[in-house]
Amino acid sequence: MIGAYEVKDDKMAKYLVLVQDMMTRFEFIMFELVPRSEDEQADALANLTFTLACLACSISLKSLDRPSIDATPIF
Repeated sequence: MIGAYEVKDDKMAKYLVLVQDMMTRFEFIMFELVPRSEDEQADALANLTFTLACLACSISLKSLDRPSIDATPIF
């Protein structure tokens, strides 16, 4: 990745910084351009993973030892 790169949004800018940092840890690295038409499934999977990670961070679950309300059995 030699040269200037344009990113569409903040999320992609973070990936670019991460990749540039990781590149310094290798003696040799090669990138292959994947045409957008062949990248739709990978893009959808990456977005789904990101969405699920965000949901996991924003949903709080609490386990109760007993019901929070008294329920009367209905016969």
